[in-house]
Amino acid sequence: MHQAAAKFWNAIAQTQPLKTEWAQQMFPLPQDQLDLALEKEEQRLTREANDPVVASAYLKIMPLLWEHEAISRFLNANPSLTIAMPPLQSLAEALMVARKDFRLTNAQMAKLKQMLSETPT
Repeated sequence: MHQAAAKFWNAIAQTQPLKTEWAQQMFPLPQDQLDLALEKEEQRLTREANDPVVASAYLKIMPLLWEHEAISRFLNANPSLTIAMPPLQSLAEALMVARKDFRLTNAQMAKLKQMLSETPT
């Protein structure tokens, strides 16, 4: 989520219905609180996945996948943000972007696929 400023995630939260409780909690946070929350999330995910790269990839990709409908609707009025927050329509597309952005190994891809397949908590 670091790829876009909190004000854009806030705007999505204010104007669009969100699918996950995770996004309902994270998207509205002001920048300083969002940064802190994401840092804690990354630490938790690193412990769970036992891999900091997978944790980072998950935090970037997961909201783009799980909240793609809300992001797509928001981008209709803000198309210049598409590069920073592209809505990912499928798990396959999400994994392709993750592999490109993070140069993940096959084992890391398998772990990320498992994590992205489950509703975020």
